Amino acid sequence: MIARERLPMNIPFYIQVAATIRRRILADEYGHGETLPSSEQLEKEFNVSAITVRKALEILARQGYILRRRGIGTTVSKPGSEVITFELGGTFRRFIDSLEKELLGSEVLDLTVGSCPTHVRKMLSLNKKQRVFCVKKIRRYAGVPIGYYLHYGEARLCKGITRKKVETNLFLELFEQASKLKLTRMEESIRAAITDIDLSKVLKTEFGSPLFFIENVFFDSKNRPATLTHIYHRGDMCSYKANVKL
Repeated sequence: MIARERLPMNIPFYIQVAATIRRRILADEYGHGETLPSSEQLEKEFNVSAITVRKALEILARQGYILRRRGIGTTVSKPGSEVITFELGGTFRRFIDSLEKELLGSEVLDLTVGSCPTHVRKMLSLNKKQRVFCVKKIRRYAGVPIGYYLHYGEARLCKGITRKKVETNLFLELFEQASKLKLTRMEESIRAAITDIDLSKVLKTEFGSPLFFIENVFFDSKNRPATLTHIYHRGDMCSYKANVKL
């Protein structure tokens, strides 16, 4: 049994319970079609109230992990294997191909030219006077928002990139066409994050849910930073795998 006082106090209990059950489903501890423990059993296991369990199960039902039916109980409706795995390493072309293969369907939320966060400006070696082009979009898998993408580049290098083109093409290829630059190298960093209020609205998931934050810096043939991408991938639907030759 998990003692109430040992649970982290900065995240509501119902989110913690939902995250724990979600992890069990994804790990196949609760298999597809199986019945979950009763609400009373979950209350006892997590040492929480009936309201907390109900709210946790409501989250999982909205996300499609469980199906609640009166007189039958709560069953797992999403198999644990429904996780997108991205391979780290390899060639830049392989990275592009993996995005095209795995993430189908995109929606452009915004396309702007103007100022940008200080961190982005530093990563691209831009001064305060240089205007920045920014694309914000959602990528989906099986209709579910799985990633929030922010693409940055110096505005003068992004002329001709339109909303319509971004909706049907990869930004990196559009950037190469517009800028006449050849992207030859990428530096990628990944760290854990959680969903805040803004991201919960975009990704249609709960506050406090796990995320992967990925920062990709793309360099041109002269080894200059040319464009930057920030990605927020849902932690419950994505994983990363590396192949390393010894």
